Amino acid sequence: AFAYSGLEVAPDGDGGWTVSFTVTNTGGRAGREVAQLYAGVEQDRPTRPRHELRGFAKVALDPGESARIELPLTGRDLSVWDPRDRRWSLAAGTYTVSVGASSRDLPLRGEITTEGDRYVRPLTKYCTVGEWRSHPVGGPVIEEIIATFPGLDDLPPEMLEMARSL
Repeated sequence: AFAYSGLEVAPDGDGGWTVSFTVTNTGGRAGREVAQLYAGVEQDRPTRPRHELRGFAKVALDPGESARIELPLTGRDLSVWDPRDRRWSLAAGTYTVSVGASSRDLPLRGEITTEGDRYVRPLTKYCTVGEWRSHPVGGPVIEEIIATFPGLDDLPPEMLEMARSL
């Protein structure tokens, strides 16, 4: 049997993190363990697995022996492929880092927060009003244009919100 302890997640200075932890052989015989590193993000509307394997290390330990393991975790490890822009995209948010013997046995758990890659999708003539509104440059422009339309104050609020959410 093996025990896991001492999870630490620290920035590595290159935009990634170093995940370190200790594995101890608690059994009466020498043995080998494959420690696994998983990363994931909680989502209201899931678009990816809850956690994904992002690294592993094999270790051979005598009874009572411990080993400190360090595994790298990069921004790319947390990214997803964006087919629309044909690029890897790292969303800002808090990600869960888990370590254990398998995807069903993850006794160590920590979190990292990232600002993401700060990519801003370019606006095109095919973008929706909602995409224009959420854009850092297009948003103020479209709101200024909407504010100049006469009679908008006479519309029911739900109609105006529907138009803004397109």
